Amino acid sequence: MAAALLPLVAARIAGALAGAGLLALVLVDAFEAIVLPRRATRRYRFSRLFYMTTWRVWAGVARRVRDRKRPEALHSLLGPV
Repeated sequence: MAAALLPLVAARIAGALAGAGLLALVLVDAFEAIVLPRRATRRYRFSRLFYMTTWRVWAGVARRVRDRKRPEALHSLLGPV
């Protein structure tokens, strides 16, 4: 019975480690964006990657809208997210 639970425990540990790593990445990026008085110079920043990726998806959705006023309204919603 203990051998059957081993994969479940390993998956939970892996998930917890991945979640802790993602949380640490977000906290470091937030610290650099909000607290540091100078611009962050790292090549890969999590927030930049997030916005570049979501912008491509968001712009693709907005391009499919037929009404001319709606795509601009959809574009304006991404910033506050």
